[in-house]
Amino acid sequence: MKILCSLVISLFLISPYTSAQERSKEVLLPLLKQKVAAQQIDTQRVNILNELSWAYHRSNADSSKIFAEKALQYSIDLDYPKGKARALNLLAIYYSNEGASLKSMELNDSCYNIASIIPDSFLMTAALNDNANIKLSFGLKGDALEDYFKALELIPHNNLVAKVFTLSNIGIIYQMQGDSALAEKYILNSMELAENSSNPFIKSASIINYLNYLDSNKDYQALKVNARKAIRLAKLHQDNFTLIIAYAYLGKVNQSEGLFESALNYFEKAEDIAISSNSKDQLLHIYGSMATIYNSLNKPDQVIFFVDKAMETIIDQETQDANTWLFGLYAEAFSTKGDFEKAYQYQKIFKAKTDSLNNKNLEKTVHEITIKNELAIEKKERKEIEAKKAEQAKALSYQKKFTQALLIVGFLALSLVIVLLSAYRNKNRYNDRLKQKVKEQTNSLQQKNTELASSNEELENFAHITSHDLKEPVRNILSFSKILMDNQANLSPVQQQHYTNIVYSRAKRVNILLEDVLEFSKIRKGIKEVNWIAPNEIIQNIQEELKRLIKEKNVIIHVNDIPTIHFGETELFLILKNLIENGIKYNKSEKPTLHIEYKAEESYHHFSVQDNGIGVEKGFEKKIFAMFFRLHNKQDFEGTGLGLAICKRILEKVNGKIWLETQKNKGSIFHFTIPKI
Repeated sequence: MKILCSLVISLFLISPYTSAQERSKEVLLPLLKQKVAAQQIDTQRVNILNELSWAYHRSNADSSKIFAEKALQYSIDLDYPKGKARALNLLAIYYSNEGASLKSMELNDSCYNIASIIPDSFLMTAALNDNANIKLSFGLKGDALEDYFKALELIPHNNLVAKVFTLSNIGIIYQMQGDSALAEKYILNSMELAENSSNPFIKSASIINYLNYLDSNKDYQALKVNARKAIRLAKLHQDNFTLIIAYAYLGKVNQSEGLFESALNYFEKAEDIAISSNSKDQLLHIYGSMATIYNSLNKPDQVIFFVDKAMETIIDQETQDANTWLFGLYAEAFSTKGDFEKAYQYQKIFKAKTDSLNNKNLEKTVHEITIKNELAIEKKERKEIEAKKAEQAKALSYQKKFTQALLIVGFLALSLVIVLLSAYRNKNRYNDRLKQKVKEQTNSLQQKNTELASSNEELENFAHITSHDLKEPVRNILSFSKILMDNQANLSPVQQQHYTNIVYSRAKRVNILLEDVLEFSKIRKGIKEVNWIAPNEIIQNIQEELKRLIKEKNVIIHVNDIPTIHFGETELFLILKNLIENGIKYNKSEKPTLHIEYKAEESYHHFSVQDNGIGVEKGFEKKIFAMFFRLHNKQDFEGTGLGLAICKRILEKVNGKIWLETQKNKGSIFHFTIPKI
């Protein structure tokens, strides 16, 4: 017999509508809707919307999502952090039920961050428990255990519900890891606390968890004792759910001991209660177990009768697929009866559904591998970002102390100057020199502070690249490499080639990005080597380097006669190459055309590069020169967002300028000036 209840229990299974309140939900929900309709948009309305979202989270997921989204928007408008955190948690529950595990974890993380500031220990605990459940579903037992223990520390002393279920979940993980001693310790601790609760649901759920533990360890003697205890408690509180499970466990124990008549008696008791409670899920497993017993007794007619009844409880294809074993019982029963035609038909169905289930399990395994890799990468990245933040904070603290010390020194120096001026008026020349020196030091300090601020800004941008632009391709490389390594035998040559192509394209993107970042980082001071250079020759060299791209896109480049100028050859090559590549890349015309022109001004060499490309939208003329700024997504136009930033940085180092004239869909003209030396 399969396990009759979920092992890991979410903290939010304890709702405001359990037991007697659950039965009056049909009365409560209309009242809540009336309240929310009459209520002004304030924190009370947010709370009611969140209650409605929770009330619908099992019966109507779409309504639950709509109420949570409204609560979230109102909370943002009202600056109501508690309402916002609860709405985020409710949305996380919705996305978890929809299978969007990463989205759910992201929302729970946001809930936890807000709740930790308020602070609200209940919401912090809820977010940690829910995320732990998701991690556990992907086999990340260690990470889940870490979240459960963190939640346990946050639970208030009087929140018995949260403590009971968190302790129980910790015990379940230790049970999964094969540590029976620790599993028993935490599950028994959970039961002891549950005994002090007046809520019968908590007591019964705790006992059910203990029955699961005993069943997993095949401690059937203790299982019998505690199942009977659960029956007494369930009868006292009219808890049909616990009664069904306890009777079913007693049936399973007797079945395993070969006491089939006694086992059938217990299953029949469970059946009567399940029918009166309309518990179709439990009836499915009860009838399946009874069919299995009659199969052991070699009574095919009874097997077919109870498999038929089990099939009647199945309401969707997913449940039928999960219970493929019932078709195997059909096949075996008809074979025993000598009806080999039907036996063969059901054996075919059993085989087909088993193969389909195996394929689904393989797909699920691949998906789980990908999710595990992404979770592991995110955890590593989070630690790296936290470490970098700590380093930056330390560096900023040191910088602040250093600046304060220099300001004090500067203040003392100025004070000394004033004293010397008043005391030694006859030494004006000396004092003038001293003032000039202080001024130079102050200017030098300001310049260094400006350079330090610029370096910090660049550092933040590089951190941005590490956590964003590099994140996606590196994650894809790791994920698909892992799939190739772990599932090579199960992948077709076409699939292997597809995954290999993905890994290669993402590695190529990382390489291009690193080359551009390296090129940008080299431009720290002025031009290294200034000579008389011929711009026309440089443009010819660029055309030769881009020969394949120019031929492929049928590009025409017009260049007027440009005189020799005094400037860095490498630097002019980089500027013109980036502008020419932009004019070709962001161009959808059948015949891309570029005009490169020059005119001499009084103090500057003035260059312009005009194209007939897609142009730039109004308002972005300056933003496009920022580091890593991309106006278009990577699917439409490849690039790293550093080309124009490199041009601007080179020209700023020599007091030159670069600007843009453009109109969307009518091309662009990039102008830049270089001071004459």
